[in-house]
Amino acid sequence: MLVALISASIFTGAIHEDGFADCSDGFGAVPSLPRSPESVEKILSIMKDSRLGTFATLALIAMFMTRWQLFSEIPDERHIIALLSLYSLSKLTPLIIMWKMPYVKSTETHSKMTASVQLNAKKAGFIALITFALLLPFATPMLLLLQGASIIMISTALIRYFNKRLGGYNGDCLGASEQLSGLLLLLVVAFYF
Repeated sequence: MLVALISASIFTGAIHEDGFADCSDGFGAVPSLPRSPESVEKILSIMKDSRLGTFATLALIAMFMTRWQLFSEIPDERHIIALLSLYSLSKLTPLIIMWKMPYVKSTETHSKMTASVQLNAKKAGFIALITFALLLPFATPMLLLLQGASIIMISTALIRYFNKRLGGYNGDCLGASEQLSGLLLLLVVAFYF
């Protein structure tokens, strides 16, 4: 399973992990209250920096180790459900965030980034729908219900948090939401069976 976890990150270019790391640095380094134009700009500036800080490093290690530990708790015959949930169904959360929140970014890159994000949203939505269809033969209705409730719960929590800190979302927020959603779905699979 370790090879699968590493391979998945390599295959995607670790784009979601990068967003999760950037959010960890940005939100971790700037005090949460009160939100001001200066604090938003500082968070976005830190997120844009390609270097990893302490918060990002700790967050990535914790995320990877937690996933590995959860997979060790899941019986081998349930790994297909876990993988589909972790790497595909989790893409519903960024879609919900995009649907419910405004995009925040500097004005010169706004239109270019928004178009890119919208294109990726269509791909992610298609992947999530295919994944849901693939899960039907393997998962019980109760598991699917729990996963649906988990996606709604994490989406609602992240929308509130991103709104409180930024007044919207950016690409890094979407990557972080996919990672956190995947972890929650993995928890559901690990403790449901």
